[in-house]
Amino acid sequence: MKLRASRIEYIASEIIRILTEEEFLIIFDQVQAINAVQSVIADDLSVEDRLDEEVRKLLEEYESTMDHGNIHYHDMFKLVKSKLAKERGLIL
Repeated sequence: MKLRASRIEYIASEIIRILTEEEFLIIFDQVQAINAVQSVIADDLSVEDRLDEEVRKLLEEYESTMDHGNIHYHDMFKLVKSKLAKERGLIL
């Protein structure tokens, strides 16, 4: 996850604050609403973390081939990650 839990909590609190101030939402339980938004944010971030791990495992299998073909790991990582994200309809 690329954000600390405290940062996710702050973002969730700000989302709820803005939506209630602008009268887009009426919140009866602010703590529950903040927790729900935090959960959505954390879940979304974990999708990318899982994708990164899957790409790492895939590239481990082809590491020797990449070395012989003079292919840079970082470039291949970005390429494979973007291809998998596109195939799965993920927005990163």
